[in-house]
Amino acid sequence: MNVATRFTVVVGGFLLVVIAAMSLSFYVLSKQFYYEQLEKDITSRLLAHREILEQSWAANTQEHVFWMEQRQEDNVFLILNEQFEPMMAGNTHDQRWIKRYVDWIQSNDLNDQVTLELVHVMEEHIPHVWATVPVHQGGHVAGYLFLDHDTGLFEHTRTNLVMLTAMMGALTLLLSGALLYGLIRKVTAPIKTVQKATKKIAKGAFDTRLPVHGSDEIGDLMGSINEMASRLKQLTESRNELISNISHELRTPLTYIKAYAALLKKREGLTEDGKDQAMIIHEEAIRMERLVGDLFELMKLEERNVSFHLTKTDLEAVVERSVRVSTIEGKKKNVTLAIHKEHSPLFSLVDSGRLEQVMQNLLSNAIRHTPSNGTINLTLYAEDRKNVISVSDNGEGIDSDKLPFIWDRFYRADRSRNSKYGGTGLGLAITKQLVEQMGGTIFVDSEKGKGTTFTLIFAKEEEVEAKKLEK
Repeated sequence: MNVATRFTVVVGGFLLVVIAAMSLSFYVLSKQFYYEQLEKDITSRLLAHREILEQSWAANTQEHVFWMEQRQEDNVFLILNEQFEPMMAGNTHDQRWIKRYVDWIQSNDLNDQVTLELVHVMEEHIPHVWATVPVHQGGHVAGYLFLDHDTGLFEHTRTNLVMLTAMMGALTLLLSGALLYGLIRKVTAPIKTVQKATKKIAKGAFDTRLPVHGSDEIGDLMGSINEMASRLKQLTESRNELISNISHELRTPLTYIKAYAALLKKREGLTEDGKDQAMIIHEEAIRMERLVGDLFELMKLEERNVSFHLTKTDLEAVVERSVRVSTIEGKKKNVTLAIHKEHSPLFSLVDSGRLEQVMQNLLSNAIRHTPSNGTINLTLYAEDRKNVISVSDNGEGIDSDKLPFIWDRFYRADRSRNSKYGGTGLGLAITKQLVEQMGGTIFVDSEKGKGTTFTLIFAKEEEVEAKKLEK
C-alpha cells in the first residue's frame, strides 16, 4: 500500500469515527432534550387544565379542556371522576387500554404534582409518556386528568435527521477522501520521482538528474540529490582514472620483477634459500599482475567498456571445457568435478569466451573452499524458458548475513581467507558483471558447514530471438 492510500485510509477512518460519534451524540442529546422539553410541556398543560377545572368542575368546562387536548392526534386524554371512572376519553374507545391507564394511575403514589413515566406500551415499539394529576374541589379529590402522549412523530423526525446526518457525513467523507487522496498524490509524486532517481543512482547511473521546481523542502532535496549524483560521478571517474593509471604504471615494473625473479631462481650456484626467495618473488609478482589485471577488467566492466560477442552457444560444451581446464587444479586437492546433464543440448545467446571465464572463476572459487576428497557438482538443466547452470560444492559454506556482500570487490566472508586461500578478492565481482552484461542472472545459496551453490540463468536462444523480433 503506497503512502497516499495508507494516509487516506487512516484519515478517512478517523473522519468516519468522528462522523459516527457526532451522529450518535446528536441522537442521544436530541432524545434527552426532547424528553425534557416534552415533560415540561405536558406538566405545564396538565397543571393549566387542573387550574381551570378546579375553578369550575362543570360539564362545559370539562368539555372545553377535553376538546383542547382532543386536537392533538398523538394524544389520548382522559378525564376521570374520583372513583377512577372515565367521564371523557379522547382518541380511544378500547376498554382494555382505558383499564390499563386506570391501573397505572392507581399504582402510583399520587400527590398534588404531575406524575410522569416513560412507558414502552409494546416491545420494540416507540415509547409513550404517561402523565396524571389529581383535580381538587372543596379540599378533596374530585377527579383525575390523564394524558398518553405518543412520541412517534419525534422519533420519525429524529430518525430522518439522523439518516440525513449520516448521508451528509458519508458524502463529506467521500469528497474529503477524494480531495485528500488527490492532494497527497500530488505531494508524493515528486517523492516517487526521487525514489526512482535514487534507485538509478544506486545502480551507478550518475548522469541521472531530477527536475527542480520551487524552493520548498522537496525542491531542496532534489537539488541535493542532483549535487550528490554529480559528485559521485566525479568521484567514480577520478577513481577509475586512478585505477587505470596505477594499472598501467604497475604493469611495467611487475613485468621486470617477474622476469628477473624467473632468471634469479634459475641461476647456478644460488643457495636453496635464495632459490626459495626468488620463487616467492616470482609468485607474488604473478599474483600482483593478476590483481592489477582484474582491477583493470572490473573497472572496464563497470564502465561498460567491454565488448561482448553474443552467439548461439552450447552451454554444455562451455562447461565441459571449463571442467577440463580446472581438473588439474582439482587434482592437487583431490577434489572431484562431476557434470550432470538433465537436458541436452542447451543453447543460449552468450559470449562463449566470457562464459568460460565465468565458469573458471566459479570453479576456482569452489576448489579453494572445498576440502580434500570433496566433490563439486555441475548441473545443467532447462526450466520453463531458461537454461540453468549450477555449481555446488560441499565446502565450509558462507554465513547467511554475509551472502549479500560476496559480490563486492575485495569482500571476504572470512577475513583470514587472504592468507589461507589466496586470490584477488575480485573474482565474484567480475563474474557478476560478466553474467549480467550477457543478459543472465546469478545468485547464490549457502549453508554454513554444508556448502555453497552458485546458479547461472540464461534465456533460451529461441526466447532471445523472439524478443528481438517483437522489438
